[in-house]
Parts: sequence; C-alpha cells; structure tokens
Amino acid sequence: MVGFTAWDAVRRVSARTGALVVLGVLLSGGCAGKSNDGSESDPCPDVCARGSKCPGAPPLPASCDDTCLGQDALALDSGCHDLYVASIQCSAKLADICTALTACRTEINAVNACEYNYCMAHPAADVCVGVM
Repeated sequence: MVGFTAWDAVRRVSARTGALVVLGVLLSGGCAGKSNDGSESDPCPDVCARGSKCPGAPPLPASCDDTCLGQDALALDSGCHDLYVASIQCSAKLADICTALTACRTEINAVNACEYNYCMAHPAADVCVGVM
C-alpha cells in the first residue's frame, strides 16, 4: 500500500504517474482507505473499478482496495485529504467515469499538486516511495 498513486484516481492521476494512471485509481480510484469524510461508504473502490475499464487505463499495481488504501494514506500523511476526498467525490458522481480527467480536472489537479509538493519535500516518507 505504500507509494500507490491513484490510476494513480482519476485524480490523482497526475504529474507523478501520468493522467491515465491517476484516472485509473481515481476512476478505480474511490478508495477502500476508509476516508473519514462522514460518508458511510467509501466511493474509491467503485471509482477504481469503473475507471480501470476506461480505454487506455493502465493496469493497477494492486487491487482497488489496496490501491485506495495507499491513496488514502498518502492523502492523510501529506495533509491533502480534503482535496483527495473532493476528487473522489467528483469522479464518483460522473455518469461516464472516463471523463473524470476533464470533468474533475480542478479537483484532480489540486490533490496531485498538493501530494506532489509534499513528496518533493519528503521523498523518503513511506507514502512517497515510488510516487515520484
């Protein structure tokens, strides 16, 4: 679970691993990481599963549950959790998850920039290993 990037979820799908990888996790990228956003159900695993079926989506390095756990850990440790939750929620609401990189661009770019900056400043942090 260390160092997973979201499909690295539609979101998170970003400069670190490429937009498609982020979309994958975001898209696949709901997250079983049990985000404490007040919701009863974490949308990440569903977003991840749906996103993994998009044309051009790269294979995930792990199951959607594990990928989501890793993404959630990165978001928490980096202080970017609110941005992460916003990107997953935006992606989860889409009828066509494959449009997330465009439809949720603002949310995805925000969380990616936040996590990227954290990992640039803390490259040895467990959650950043393999992210850059």
